[in-house]
Amino acid sequence: AVVSTQSTGVREHMDEALGLVNWAIVSKEVSRDLGCETLDAALDYLAPKLGYRNVVVTWGEQGAGFIERGIRGKCPVEKIPEAEIVDSIGAGDTFTAVFISMISDGFTCA
Repeated sequence: AVVSTQSTGVREHMDEALGLVNWAIVSKEVSRDLGCETLDAALDYLAPKLGYRNVVVTWGEQGAGFIERGIRGKCPVEKIPEAEIVDSIGAGDTFTAVFISMISDGFTCA
């Protein structure tokens, strides 16, 4: 099972949900709601709650970080000039959909 949360205010049920999934995909906003101010801090916070299984943290302009079966890494993003950005609505949903599709097809982050 995969859980993806991009909405804040989920702290109350986060620990319970994390214990039930194989993958967690957590946004920058949710990470900050959990008290994590950096991508690395979010990974450090979430990994033990998942039993050091699999977690992805999206961090906007910094890309995403992951821990997959104990292997830690980052997925940088290409810098796009602000003048070329029309709208970023749906970017997180698109990332999540592609990520789940690729994991389902047997791809790994590591």
